[in-house]
Amino acid sequence: MGKKNAIPYLEFIVKQPKFVHETWLELGKAYHYNYQFEKAREAFNKFKEKAKGNDLNTVDWLIETTIHAEQITKNPLNVTFQNLGKHINSEYADYYPFCPSDESYVAFTTRRKSPSAVLEYDGLYSSDIFITEDVNGEFQKAKSIGTMINTAENEECVGLTPNGKSMFIYIDHTEAVGDLYISHKDKKGFGATEPFSLNINSKYLESSGSTNENEDILVFASNRPGGKGGTDIYISRKLPGNEWSEPQNLGPVVNSKYDEDFPQLTEDGKTLYFSSKGHYNIGGFDIFKSTFNTQTNTWSEPKNIGFPINTTEDDLHYAVSKSGHEAYISAVRDEGYGDLDIYRVIINSVEAPLTAVVTKLFMNDSSTAFNASDLNITVIDRGTSKNYPGDFRYNPLKHNFILALPAGHYRVILEAAGYEKTEYPLEILDKKEFATFTDKKVIMYQNGFAKPQNFSNPKQSPGKVGKPK
Repeated sequence: MGKKNAIPYLEFIVKQPKFVHETWLELGKAYHYNYQFEKAREAFNKFKEKAKGNDLNTVDWLIETTIHAEQITKNPLNVTFQNLGKHINSEYADYYPFCPSDESYVAFTTRRKSPSAVLEYDGLYSSDIFITEDVNGEFQKAKSIGTMINTAENEECVGLTPNGKSMFIYIDHTEAVGDLYISHKDKKGFGATEPFSLNINSKYLESSGSTNENEDILVFASNRPGGKGGTDIYISRKLPGNEWSEPQNLGPVVNSKYDEDFPQLTEDGKTLYFSSKGHYNIGGFDIFKSTFNTQTNTWSEPKNIGFPINTTEDDLHYAVSKSGHEAYISAVRDEGYGDLDIYRVIINSVEAPLTAVVTKLFMNDSSTAFNASDLNITVIDRGTSKNYPGDFRYNPLKHNFILALPAGHYRVILEAAGYEKTEYPLEILDKKEFATFTDKKVIMYQNGFAKPQNFSNPKQSPGKVGKPK
């Protein structure tokens, strides 16, 4: 029985002459999960009438999270969720997606049936790491990362270096539990795991980690003694001999008396995303953002990144792309394939409700050097014949660009030195729908080779676009 389906059963119990008083607490949680915040507070206050000690502290915090949730859900983020599809997601739990800065692949953890997975005591398969590679802008069918890492026990991908050449792995084996390991990638794939040094790993839990682009800063989560409460985030810096320094707790601004986990540094090391059960929380783990001030050497007060990325349940992990326009998460959503699925989140402009459109862009000669800064993308509103203002960025590694546009009719013009101008029409049907060209390529031809692909021909036009399949 799911959390949201428990409400009628719990409501029936609290109407009986006698019942366990903790039922009010469970009913409050069920209301909270179901975004019925006023009813949740009423149930929590019923439980609070007899609560003492830790129970009283717990229910007071739950009441506070309903107040936070009520405020944050009134102002939802303008984001679009794109399920990565059945060739990546399964009927089992697929979670903890990570990608390098060029988004050339996504590594994630899964509890699906696979050659190395076995059924465990909980009736689920042991966790393995799978990977899906980007080929010409399309993620391929996910496959096991291989037996150099995956075993009949549990392995989880919990971090990547920005260049994608090293992976952080959490291992839960009979003889190795609660530590961080690293695997390095070569032409053959990821190799055998190696444990982090004893400066990083302890006899306590180390659950996840992240580095900056220079790989001289490491942040990780641990529940070692001396923290602020639960699991905390620590930082270590690389010493001249390539050893990691003694880790330092990031302090009470970032770490609360509750659990913090999954720290993710941006490449410059100045922005930290992490999950927490504390701070301005709307339920379970939420994703927060904090920035580093180089003048004061301090981290800013963490900010909840908002709803609907954060929900009333656990939201543990957030892998943001280099551009900041996309992120990868795992979530349970109505359109999913079962349990947790991997999603790409398109982060639209905050100024207006927009539809994100990802379009492939290919050069006719891959050997030709192409400077992304030379590409000029112009979008003209066909209704007004005026240029539509926006920040349209080309990603040369993924051969695509993102157009964030409201519903309407447009002309998209691509111009670059050494290439013939390419133009094509675009129609967005609904501002709430996500449009993607999965079967068309926008091709720019070098001068003297051929004419641009003619999208004015109805047979070649992408035409009307709507929700992805």
